Amino acid sequence: MSLLQSTPTLLSVPSGGEVTHEDGQSNLPNGWRVAERSVLIPAPSPATPNTCISPALATAVTFLYLVMSGLATGVTLTLVHEHVPPPNVSPPLPDILLSSGQRLSWAFSVCETNGLVLASLCLLHCLLLRQRQVILRRFMFLAGTLYLYRCITMAATILPVPGLHFQCAPKLGNDVAGRVRRAFRLLAGGGMTLTGAHNLCGDYLYSGHTMVLTLCYLFCSQYCPSGVWSRPYLIICWLLSTSGIICILLAHDHYTVDVIVAYYITTRLFWAYHTLAVLPTLAPSLPLYRPWWGCLLRFLEAGAPYPLTPELCPLKWSWGTPRLPLPRFPRWPRGRGAGYNRLQQGEAHGGAAAIQITYMRRYQI
Repeated sequence: MSLLQSTPTLLSVPSGGEVTHEDGQSNLPNGWRVAERSVLIPAPSPATPNTCISPALATAVTFLYLVMSGLATGVTLTLVHEHVPPPNVSPPLPDILLSSGQRLSWAFSVCETNGLVLASLCLLHCLLLRQRQVILRRFMFLAGTLYLYRCITMAATILPVPGLHFQCAPKLGNDVAGRVRRAFRLLAGGGMTLTGAHNLCGDYLYSGHTMVLTLCYLFCSQYCPSGVWSRPYLIICWLLSTSGIICILLAHDHYTVDVIVAYYITTRLFWAYHTLAVLPTLAPSLPLYRPWWGCLLRFLEAGAPYPLTPELCPLKWSWGTPRLPLPRFPRWPRGRGAGYNRLQQGEAHGGAAAIQITYMRRYQI
């Protein structure tokens, strides 16, 4: 599919020459006139989804990619935890926000509660959409990629604990089996303190809670169908995300730079991917196509229509009307010439029941 855009073009004519414009408009001074020129703009067809790859296979591979990324994050954290310096050796780094107020012990529980509610809303939202597989693949791929980037930043620079309230788990030394158990416990518990799965130190740069809160809100706002309820729904999602991020800083569980970097990387990766997803024919020629995941775009967008509109999947409900066995009463004549019919059930020649309609009589006065 292509688009033709008409753009005005200035054409030069000899000075002093009188040129009449084709569309009847007046000429411009200095020997110039206005002409129309068509520019061919390639655009994707709205009804040609990529069906070369099985969407179910792409969804399964993307889910496996997310699980392996989460497991890699757990393994990296168990390795980093062994090298985190104790607070008496390396005190917390100076932070402009953490040093300006007292720590609120309940704030991090509020953050994780907001994250659970927002993630549940985002998952339910995606499942109710018509193109749920495409949207879930995008979410799982972006979340898995962000977890892989987090492995790099955690292992590259090991920061000291941001507060003296941290009670880190004991170090295991050379116990490889214990480290593997810790990694799987982190994966099963979602890396949350509420589930008791997160008691390791060292996963500060960048904040995983900020990443999840930001990514869930971006997906809720990007794929929210238009309707009366859309604005209140987005306001609730925004409040959950924003208050959760603020509670991270109030609880002194992350440095301010952890939150800033997490927000920056999450939003830029989300916008870059969706820019390429909505322009599949122009994507190879864009600079955003150069990252390593650019070549995977065709596989990830298997079965995706262009453009992808957030439409809810229609729900059909069949409500049965109960019928009570009420008795039938005879209908009496209402005036001159009126009559009534009586239904009698009898036996037909073949043994089947038949209903005989018998006209009784007509009343006359």
